[in-house]
Amino acid sequence: MQISEKDLANDSSQHLESPTPARAWVATEDVHALEDQHDLAITQEDIDFIREFEASPRKKKLMRKMDIHIVPVLLFIYLISFIDRGNIGNAKIQGLTTDLHLTGQQYNWCLTVFFFIYVACEVPSNLVIKFIRPSIWIPIIMVLWGTVMTLQGIVRNYHGLLATRALLGLTEAGFFPAAMFIISNWCLRHEVGTRVAYLYGTAAAAGAFSGILAFGIAKLNKKAGLSGWQWIFIVEGMFTVVCGFIAPFFVPDSIEQSRWLDVDEKRYLARRIHLNRAGKDKGPFKWLYVRQAFGDYKTWMFGFAFFSQGVATYGLSFSLPSIIKALGYTAAQAQLLTIPPYALAALTTIGLAMVSDKSRKRYIFIVGPWMFAAVGLIICLAVPQPKMPGVVLFGVFLLAPGLYSAVPALVGWCGNSAGGEWKRGLVLGAFIAMGSAGGLPGSNIFLVKKAPRYPEGYGTCLGMLIAGFIDITILYFILRRENARRDAMDEGEIRQKYTQEELDEMGDESPLFRYEL
Repeated sequence: MQISEKDLANDSSQHLESPTPARAWVATEDVHALEDQHDLAITQEDIDFIREFEASPRKKKLMRKMDIHIVPVLLFIYLISFIDRGNIGNAKIQGLTTDLHLTGQQYNWCLTVFFFIYVACEVPSNLVIKFIRPSIWIPIIMVLWGTVMTLQGIVRNYHGLLATRALLGLTEAGFFPAAMFIISNWCLRHEVGTRVAYLYGTAAAAGAFSGILAFGIAKLNKKAGLSGWQWIFIVEGMFTVVCGFIAPFFVPDSIEQSRWLDVDEKRYLARRIHLNRAGKDKGPFKWLYVRQAFGDYKTWMFGFAFFSQGVATYGLSFSLPSIIKALGYTAAQAQLLTIPPYALAALTTIGLAMVSDKSRKRYIFIVGPWMFAAVGLIICLAVPQPKMPGVVLFGVFLLAPGLYSAVPALVGWCGNSAGGEWKRGLVLGAFIAMGSAGGLPGSNIFLVKKAPRYPEGYGTCLGMLIAGFIDITILYFILRRENARRDAMDEGEIRQKYTQEELDEMGDESPLFRYEL
């Protein structure tokens, strides 16, 4: 049987609404369309099996089972990762810069060097994970970055801190691409957004946990001759190492290698992924896929939007404790006051992403949160500081949820707009790298000498969000027009002009592919 590209790619269309009570991802009309085609990989027996499985209670139970085995472990590791890269902001107000005699510029360079290395290594990591099992790769890099984090607690000068931050960027770079690889190999395209939301919700939660942990660990100040900031790095680093040694028993690999699935569950999950893929380029790597990925304007437009987001997000995450402390609070109070905005951001990120996935809408769930973040930034810019600390904190309350909540829809939209596994992997790798590159300027915009008003910091964040809004709005109208153009084309004429292999190789450039909006 040949599988229609439209059936594979158009999972966000009305055809995916199943007429069965189970709301199956393959509707009856889709199955009939499949039955009229010829693809040796999908048999009539497979179609009947999928249809029967979709209509049974086993599907809902399997989806729960899958999420229980995959999502929590990735969330936990990402939580650790974000805490370890961002705890330098908590360490700063516990005496890091004083003990190491750092100038404001030197501290900012220690933030920046992490991103230079991190960004450079993300794309190669996205390819490495295709050759090394996740249950091996992820634990290795966890042990490595945990060791680096522990050693960061015993540095004695600027150069030592700079070196450990660079090594941290090198060792942490491989995790997020690996997590995205796992999620994309287990979930359908329209299901990815919610799982990514969980990751970014965890990133927001990391800010809250980091404040709690720093508040508690800092009480070890002067124990064993070490300062509070040193204990923050040492305790959190050693915990990561321990988790790295345990991780191989929990990190999931492929569907086929999972012992907690029975034969029918493996068959169902594998077949639904196969049917959902647009562009079946699962064969050997071809340079064609590189040209498709990096020659596509959408890669760079999505990437710029994520870069704009990254500037503001990383600027906030590294500077929030200092921003709050500059309002007149003590270090301990500042650590605790970072918790509420990040906790709210975690809840809104997950909640909005679930609605985005259910509605299959992306654009509105990006620009909507950005508008709230923009209001928060305007408040922080306009209010005289530190005279009205409560009003500034309210602005921060809007800023954190607004920034984090937009990310899942943006990541899901980018990934679902790239057809084919190789191209999708390259596009997501470049996209994530550009988002991480936002940390380069983001870590240098909140300057110590500009406290407590930070006009350059807030102003840069606002400017980047406006630029990102313009960019993503233009892309929205381009893709909407392209969908309309393809809708007007006759599928029969397309199939007469192209073979199925040619359509598969075209990926999202296929006239049968439809973009999410």
